[in-house]
Amino acid sequence: MGAPARRRIGRTGLNAGLQEVKEVGKIRTVFMGTPKVAVPLLSTLNEISEIALVVTQPDRPMGRKQHLHASPVKVHSEKLGLKIVQPEQVKNNPIFLKELQGAKPDVIVIVAYGKILPQSVLELPRMG
Repeated sequence: MGAPARRRIGRTGLNAGLQEVKEVGKIRTVFMGTPKVAVPLLSTLNEISEIALVVTQPDRPMGRKQHLHASPVKVHSEKLGLKIVQPEQVKNNPIFLKELQGAKPDVIVIVAYGKILPQSVLELPRMG
């Protein structure tokens, strides 16, 4: 049996599905994203689902003095009080895979995460 089908949801599709999600109950979600563009969807998902885990890129040095800077998704997740992990690598990383499994996600939402995910991660969520 292959991987579950993936579908892209535009803003219209997301808004249309909000009422349906509210009626079904909160879905356990793992959110994977890094840049500022991912923050609005994280906020919306936090309102309609249970964010079990946020996965974002590790803090990176920036600027002339190379000070570490957190991603916009990490900064926003901290404001929301969400659990955050920042793996250096996602392939061949049993610790990261255990963390994901422990979150018991119904869905994983990926928005500009920035790394290629292994099949073991893509097959993990119950609903896709």
